[in-house]
Amino acid sequence: MVPDKDLNNAFRLMLWYGVLGVAAGTGSEHFIYDYDYDMQRLEAEIRSNTDEVLYVINSALHVAMGA
Repeated sequence: MVPDKDLNNAFRLMLWYGVLGVAAGTGSEHFIYDYDYDMQRLEAEIRSNTDEVLYVINSALHVAMGA
């Protein structure tokens, strides 16, 4: 279990390692490697989303999770 004070860091690590990505308004998914591992560019994508931000799990992990 992750302590509450560390949740933000854990979430950012999942973004950094490509476990989580962002669904763009066009429906396409973007992960950190799409931005050459530039966290500022990924965060700009998140901020530019005018609607509620939708995070997605990397499809490479679906098999491991049994989805």
